[in-house]
Amino acid sequence: MGLAIGYLNMTLDDFWDFTPRQLQIKLDARREYEDLLQRFEWERVRFQTTALINKDRKRKDQIKQTDLISFDWDKTNAIKDRQQERKKAMYLMEKEKRKLKNV
Repeated sequence: MGLAIGYLNMTLDDFWDFTPRQLQIKLDARREYEDLLQRFEWERVRFQTTALINKDRKRKDQIKQTDLISFDWDKTNAIKDRQQERKKAMYLMEKEKRKLKNV
């Protein structure tokens, strides 16, 4: 059959051949894709608004995009960056300890 099932873009035969777990994975991936599209749209609006506000301001008086509005994913990215920095520091400390043991 050539019917497309909703927004999953799959045939009815594909739907019935999927296990519940496979279907859940496909649904989750589609939801993440939709969220990502929405995120890009919000990022674009924030950039355009910031550019319009800053176009007539002096350099020292300009605002940042995050000053205009901050989103949940901005905070999530900051947390991930801190975690990556912490892991990098721990790796370098362990590497230095191993180097000192060998000397």
